[in-house]
Amino acid sequence: PVAEEEEKIVAETDAELIHVELSAYYRMTTDQINVLIEAIETAKLPMLLHCNHGVDRSGTAGGITKYLIGGATFDEAAKEAWVLPGPWKYKSGWHHISDVFKDFKAYCKENNLDPDDREEFKKWARDVYDIPDHASQ
Repeated sequence: PVAEEEEKIVAETDAELIHVELSAYYRMTTDQINVLIEAIETAKLPMLLHCNHGVDRSGTAGGITKYLIGGATFDEAAKEAWVLPGPWKYKSGWHHISDVFKDFKAYCKENNLDPDDREEFKKWARDVYDIPDHASQ
């Protein structure tokens, strides 16, 4: 119902609705992170990001947005996605959508790369990050 309401509102304006389906309880799949990056880089500005609860998915997407097009450092962006530990985090086990920041930082450390290199992040998401589906987590 909310999506239908949003579609009606967007249809009456010059806004653009881009839907990227994400789960708070799993790492993003390879396809999802690349679709999100594409959406961030091609969306009209200003941009509104949200999810059902406004914590996990919007925090992670907001952090990636601030990092890729908002001028935030990697560490500043990662803070956007930080969620207090609790029953809403790691519901499905040991992974969470915000783990994308932890994963990229570990990759940078292991390969002596600068996490503030946005092109490296996009390359990593495209060529290295390998989460084919949620079942593989």
